[in-house]
Amino acid sequence: MVADVSTGTRRFASFKIKSEALAEADRLARKKASLATMVQSITNAQAIDYFNAVDRLKPFNVSVDAATSTVADCLKDAGSLDVIREAVKFYRLRHRKVVNKRVAEVVADLLKVKKSRGASGRYLKDLSSRLGMFAEAFQINIGNVTTPKLHTWLDNLKLSAQSVRNFRTVLNLFFTFAIARGYAVDNPVAGGLSIKY
Repeated sequence: MVADVSTGTRRFASFKIKSEALAEADRLARKKASLATMVQSITNAQAIDYFNAVDRLKPFNVSVDAATSTVADCLKDAGSLDVIREAVKFYRLRHRKVVNKRVAEVVADLLKVKKSRGASGRYLKDLSSRLGMFAEAFQINIGNVTTPKLHTWLDNLKLSAQSVRNFRTVLNLFFTFAIARGYAVDNPVAGGLSIKY
């Protein structure tokens, strides 16, 4: 039986053949000697990096080895730390918690806010008409509205190009409002203008 403590935890390996056990013991001894030599050659800056890494990872109960192994794997695909950061931001955005609200409820919320901010009666009527049609067609949670479903619905309205643009402007405003209120994570009105509600 050979004891391996190279990972920080004592593990025992048993062998049926004595020569295999001796070979493994020799391998572990060489590994330990190599590690001892490496430790002696570590610079102050490298030691500071290591202890900083341990400190940063402590709250997550993740070892430096596991963290660097994962980052190295990610770098193979991403190419740089900046791309990994962007991927994490994208993931966080797509997986943030939202309040599940039906499209019709969000329409009512938007109209209420617009009215309280002094929007004209004509504008409110236009919003109510367009968004009412949308809510009638999409009797689902707003977070479940997808770009393909939205475009199919717009195509089936058989409207003029200008009317479709007007609808897209209103819907872009609607989804911008929904995202700001935490009812959705993205705006399925692809290519719409950026509008403040």
